[in-house]
Amino acid sequence: VINTIHCGDSLTGVLGFWEDGAIKGNGKYFFINHNSKQYDIPTPYDSMIGVYNDSLNTTYWSFGSAGATYKANQLEQDNNAIKMSKSVKAKRAVSKSKGVYDNKKWDAVDAMKNDTAWITKTKDEELPSQLKGKKPEEKKMALDSAAKKRAFFSSQINRLNILREEFIRNNRPVTSERSLGMALVDAIHRQAMVKGYVFE
Repeated sequence: VINTIHCGDSLTGVLGFWEDGAIKGNGKYFFINHNSKQYDIPTPYDSMIGVYNDSLNTTYWSFGSAGATYKANQLEQDNNAIKMSKSVKAKRAVSKSKGVYDNKKWDAVDAMKNDTAWITKTKDEELPSQLKGKKPEEKKMALDSAAKKRAFFSSQINRLNILREEFIRNNRPVTSERSLGMALVDAIHRQAMVKGYVFE
């Protein structure tokens, strides 16, 4: 499936064969105003999502020689997001709370989730400070506890994000212009529904 999105007016896109490409690719043709202003809508839920994100970060226990570097980068990206706005930090927190956010190569909790034997295969000196010097059963208990906390913080972020998205839908500026994001979501939803996917 090939979708085409022309940045400009529809006729120019058609004459430039953008529509033709979509038809031949069994996809959809869209055109958007690439100069339209995008609005960052603050919500009453952004701050609390940020608080849960900071709590979520405490469950990431870096290990190995490169672990500290990856952990520092995670925090740096959070700081970059908050410099932009609370809304951007909230979006980042939501992406981190999803199951696809996997850091098994530097985080002990994700490493254990992906390989239950990880704790027995990793040398004590390579473990995070939270686990060094502990007995095997103590290490497992500590990791289980961190994993449960992470699941809780993630669930709270996702719960608040549902309210956040609803607030944004109800407070989005009225405009007839379509953004690139709106065009992509529209195309993907239509094509997924043909395949039997259901969106709530």
